[in-house]
Order: sequence, then structure tokens, then C-alpha cells
Amino acid sequence: MSDAFIVNRRLNTYGAQVSALVEMLVAAGWTYRASGDGLSGYSATGKVFTNTNAGALGWGNNRAWARVRDPGDRREITIQRDASNGVRIKVSTNLRFVTGSPSATVTPSAADERVLFGTGTDASPVPTPWIDTNALIEGLWIWQGAAFGSAPYGFWFGGQGLHGGTKTGFLMMDPVLSVPSDPDPVVWEVGTNFACTASTSSLGRDGSNVATWNTAPGSAQGCWAHLDPQAASFVYVQPATYGFGQSGNVITYAPVGPATSFAGWNPFDRDLDALPVLYVRERMAASIYPWGMKGWSTMTMWTSVLKQSFFDTLDAKNWICFGQKWLRWNGLSNPIG
Repeated sequence: MSDAFIVNRRLNTYGAQVSALVEMLVAAGWTYRASGDGLSGYSATGKVFTNTNAGALGWGNNRAWARVRDPGDRREITIQRDASNGVRIKVSTNLRFVTGSPSATVTPSAADERVLFGTGTDASPVPTPWIDTNALIEGLWIWQGAAFGSAPYGFWFGGQGLHGGTKTGFLMMDPVLSVPSDPDPVVWEVGTNFACTASTSSLGRDGSNVATWNTAPGSAQGCWAHLDPQAASFVYVQPATYGFGQSGNVITYAPVGPATSFAGWNPFDRDLDALPVLYVRERMAASIYPWGMKGWSTMTMWTSVLKQSFFDTLDAKNWICFGQKWLRWNGLSNPIG
């Protein structure tokens, strides 16, 4: 399938924003497997939506939802919204959303499902706020996204206030370079308002605070992945960042971000160098087991200097900036933001 991109979109309703994410995935080869409009419209096999407004067959309704499957016929996602800026997102790695009692207002379930964002149950969902409440202001927010149509089908989606403002509504499936025995070599990242930066509240939680490392997905933003051979766990993993050690001038992974410790410009050609991201779960206490390295990101890299905005690009527009991260881009479009 072809790659699909959202380029410089202004999406001024919550329904349009969620719809844009799903339709980007469909354009890259994902397929609708079921959906409900939150009222009475329901399809057990495909897409029920004809618009992004409130009302019949629209994404603008409380509890509207979609189930989509990746082009490799393996992973599935359900995303359900509320009447405002919240969503409830579930992922299934292998067994798919083929159980439960789905309806126009109720998502199906899967034996291996993980609730990535939101709480509650399928029958009584409690979506978590995902999109900034200011993101409906006409013309002042820009949305971008990328979904890749070849294996392993990584994607990302997010919005930003103009210019270089608050980041919001971020979701990414980041395939990682891992060992062959990894049963699910992807990391899921979800964010509401962080700027893709290391901090104790979002991505790079301080490993000395065991409570933050043990935060479960649901209402928290951050990065999550299976971290055992049986895919029984689904835990927070830190996107390790770079800090310069003062003993022996070594480079170590540390819970600090490029905002406080960055390499700067390349001294030879005054260009930017990107820094690879390793997802890892630090061994700080027995209570954070399992721990260890998940793998190397393929969708994102740290910037070597502090960046803020979509309009920064790298390597002939193959990477776009989102906060302190480079995200894979299309090598063609000029982003604004």
C-alpha cells in the first residue's frame, strides 16, 4: 500500500480530528472492521460514517467509535470518543476485537486487549481528555501525520498550536529494532499536551520515582510496550535520552532531555545531527519488573538542539520536528506550524 500523510490540516471539531487519524490509517492500508456512530448506526464489518458532524452516521457524537486492522492483518485498534475532547483507545496485538457485545455505542473486546488511553469499560467507557480544548479555535491549530503502507506499518498523528505552540492529540505506533524473540516489537506513545520531551510527567519519567514508572496506561501519557516473551506485560518504557557524564567523558543514558543536555550543532558543517532513541525500562527496584531494553525507535529521533515546531525539517524533509523529536516525514511537503 501507499504511504499516507496529513499535511497542514486545520481540523476544527473533535470529530474531524479523530476521523482524520482513522482515515489516514485507512489510506495507508488499514481497514475498517466495525464501527458505531454513538447513536443507532452500527456496522459489524466496516465503516458506518458518512460525515464528521453530530447526528446520524457522524463522528461528532458521544461514544462514536471505529475498529481498524493493520495492512499486515495482525494488530487492531479501537478508538472511541466522548462528547468533548476525550478518547478511549484500545490495542490488540494478535487476537483481534472479535468478542464482547458491540453496538452503535459499545466497542468490541479482544482477549489480549490493552487499554492504551481512557478508563472504564466497553459498556461504560470513560474517555480521557486527549485534545487541547483550545484546538477548536479556527485556523490557529495545525495537524500533521504519517502512516506507512509497508511493513511494519508505523504511524504517528498530532496537532500543534501556531506557531510552535502547545502539542496535542498525539498517537504513535513506533516499530522498534529488537531481538527476534520479541513477540511484539512496537512501542505505543500517546500524549495530550507534552512537547515530545523528556520530563517526569510524560515521556522520560525519573527512574528514581518508582511510582511514576509503575503508572499504568489509561489516563497517563507516555510510552508503553510489551516487555516479556509471553506478551503478558504492558508497561511504561522510557525513550532514553543523552546526558554527558563528567567521569571519563562517557555518554550515558539518563532521565534528562535534550532541553537540558544537548549536543548542539555539528562543528564541521554547522548542520544538525539526530540522536537515535532507545526505549528502555530501568532497573531501579524489584517492583518495576519487568525491566530491560525494548529496542531502537524507527519512527523518531531526538533533536540535537532544542526545537519547537513542525516547520523544522531534517534530511531533505524526511523528518519533521515535533517538540524535541524528529518524526518520519514524506521527503516532499513543507510543513507549517
